[in-house]
Amino acid sequence: DDDDEEGGGEASEELVEGLKASFLDVLLWDGSTFAWFPNSLPDEFYAPGKSSTKVALNTDVFLLEAIQTMAAWEDVAEVIGGGRSTFEFTSTQAKMAAIRDRGHPEILTLIDGRLTFDDLARISGVPRLEVGEVLADLVREDLLRVDVVPADEETARLEQADLPDPVMD
Repeated sequence: DDDDEEGGGEASEELVEGLKASFLDVLLWDGSTFAWFPNSLPDEFYAPGKSSTKVALNTDVFLLEAIQTMAAWEDVAEVIGGGRSTFEFTSTQAKMAAIRDRGHPEILTLIDGRLTFDDLARISGVPRLEVGEVLADLVREDLLRVDVVPADEETARLEQADLPDPVMD
């Protein structure tokens, strides 16, 4: 219809699920917080523009999903630390067996002891919770070592890194 041609209309179920998954993934970033303000909607909710897309969202179910996602992340984070943690397989055989038996080559082939959790999630394109669950299982089974880097140590590590001086105009 005309609304769809102008960019408006209603979002497909697939788009809504993708948006929801992306939002839930953001909740797992280091330092993120989540606050829910009922009955606090922007003016655009009541008078949407022509280019607005309507997204049907069952807020009670969504809020419950957000809470469940954050609780699952807390369990994973206890094992793997945060986004600055790095990972290394205990042996080449452990890495090959994990890739062969567990799948997730888009995650596991990246592990080299240098990339952080944030890097692994970003480069693989896999949601953070899924990456974390895969890594946590391997850490629990002693196939993967984790080096948890607290935020203050991350700053010190960057300062000590042999990085080129920034180019100034």
